[in-house]
Amino acid sequence: MRILALVLMTILATTSCKKDVQCPAEDFVGTYMGDTECSLGLISEEDDLVVVSKLNDDTVEIEFQGEVLVVDIKGCNLEVDGNVTLGTGIDGTASLDGNTLTVSFQKKAATIIVSECDFTGVRI
Repeated sequence: MRILALVLMTILATTSCKKDVQCPAEDFVGTYMGDTECSLGLISEEDDLVVVSKLNDDTVEIEFQGEVLVVDIKGCNLEVDGNVTLGTGIDGTASLDGNTLTVSFQKKAATIIVSECDFTGVRI
């Protein structure tokens, strides 16, 4: 009887494990309007546009301040990865909370930060 109970509990435990939910790329796709601050607050723009496009089911592209940031979708979060090679490129973070997109990026040249920008906007 104990063996049967142990087997049933093992089966129940393995079948009740949930697979991580992956939000579809379409949840992030769109045009967002908001405010941008660059270079530690020295440059700011109102009514700035950011465009998010689907590359595939796991990746979106964010066009921001004339730059393109490739962003991976991990579950329902955005993870910036692989945009810097040999210390040169764009590194940053991105998040979506409802219809509000927040993007921060650093443009680097030989590991030196050339500029930094932060954007917060809503889907239009």
